[in-house]
Amino acid sequence: MLDAIMRNADWSSREGYRSFLQIQHAARQPIERWIDENGAGDMGPPPQSGLIERDLATLGCRPIEARLNFELPAGADQIGLAWAIAGSSLGNKAILREVSAASAGEWPADFLSDDRMTDFWKRIRPILDSPCERARLAAAETAAMSVFDHFIAVAETFVCEQV
Repeated sequence: MLDAIMRNADWSSREGYRSFLQIQHAARQPIERWIDENGAGDMGPPPQSGLIERDLATLGCRPIEARLNFELPAGADQIGLAWAIAGSSLGNKAILREVSAASAGEWPADFLSDDRMTDFWKRIRPILDSPCERARLAAAETAAMSVFDHFIAVAETFVCEQV
């Protein structure tokens, strides 16, 4: 469902790109806050909301207020959160190509071009590729689904407010 929402985003217009960035910020900021408050250590992806804020400022607007909180369910494994967030950086590289083409390289893309998340992905990849117990796999899946559900809820809230 999240892929469908993001696939339908319009990165070819300045307004559509701005909306995409606002959704990303409103979803990521509470997750980053949760990571800060819960000491994710090596499993904590690098924060990106500041990059999004900078891109939005360059586009002449401010981020929308994050209205939804985020919290991992009890027993969830943070590797699932790390996988969900870091994995999104792979999609960001594809989006960056589309945004660059649509804007002839004129729109800011600090968030989409951030290599820290790609480096984080490479760092956690051995953990993701290693065998694990079924219980840990289920706990990681719970965490990842929590992240995806949060992004979907933020995107749906944003879309409803725009109508």
